[in-house]
Amino acid sequence: MLNQATAAFEHAVIAPLVVLNGGAVVAFLTLIGAVADSKSSLSPDAGWVAAATVSWALGLIAAALAATYGFRRQQAISVAHRLQRQDL
Repeated sequence: MLNQATAAFEHAVIAPLVVLNGGAVVAFLTLIGAVADSKSSLSPDAGWVAAATVSWALGLIAAALAATYGFRRQQAISVAHRLQRQDL
């Protein structure tokens, strides 16, 4: 039962992470494409584009690390409960 909960936790966290970040990349690239168009009165600043890209990547890494940490904690709890049942 705890193994199923661990697997469910992993899938519940990682799937939205991938979907939301994929959507964010599409929206960001669309914005940059619209601003960089020759008809646009705006021009993209390479510094801001790079900073936004680095911030996005760091956020994705932080979210993945948090999901990994949560998964590892759930695994540790599962192992502890299994060992506790075996001792009884």
